[in-house]
Amino acid sequence: RLVEDEGVDLVLPMMHQYVSEDRVTCSKKLVPLIIGGHDHHEVALTIEDTLVLKAGQDAHKCLIIDITWETKDSTEPAITWELKTVADYPADPAVAAAVAEYEEPLARLSNCKLCPIPRGVAFSSKRIRLEQTAVGSMLCDMICRGLNCHGAMWNAGDIRGDCTYPPEQEFFTYSDLKTEVPWESPIVPVSMPGQVIIGAREVSVQCAVKNNTCVRCHAQVFLSVAALLLLPRIVL
Repeated sequence: RLVEDEGVDLVLPMMHQYVSEDRVTCSKKLVPLIIGGHDHHEVALTIEDTLVLKAGQDAHKCLIIDITWETKDSTEPAITWELKTVADYPADPAVAAAVAEYEEPLARLSNCKLCPIPRGVAFSSKRIRLEQTAVGSMLCDMICRGLNCHGAMWNAGDIRGDCTYPPEQEFFTYSDLKTEVPWESPIVPVSMPGQVIIGAREVSVQCAVKNNTCVRCHAQVFLSVAALLLLPRIVL
């Protein structure tokens, strides 16, 4: 309707969905290009004559897309694109100074040391949707201790840092916590049979193993339990 009734030259949808859903959209053959917004992976695919481009998460990469019509009578545009690494370009001094000014009051809080980083382990949250990680285990351990409970499970999708911490880093800071857990994640103490907990864990692991390759292509499967720590009940 926008093109036919209102004379719009091009509708350019920005989507946030899995590639499997993009295939459905592309099958309708409504637009020549779809771009991703806040998608976790880099994608460059042509599906049903529609180009699908996604630069990945956290603005590490950016897409430069040129859309041109050869003549005023052309009905379809020519589309060229490049994927660039943002860090390869110097920061704009004025923007960097403004950011530093606004962040200055938070710097002391961000650098606050919350706890020592465990020694002798690869302290990382990478691949947390697929496997157990040291960061997930530590966060769940904090929940157990803070709520005085016997076990803790956390949806891996809420732990977003995707970070590997350098061996020389001694402390986990408030800034690290905000990177790993950028939004509020309600935690609810629940009494349930241990077999239910074990069953949920087993199912999530089986899904992650069975669909490992599907996760990377945006299938709707991921490890739903970030970490599970079971502490023995001590009966006196």
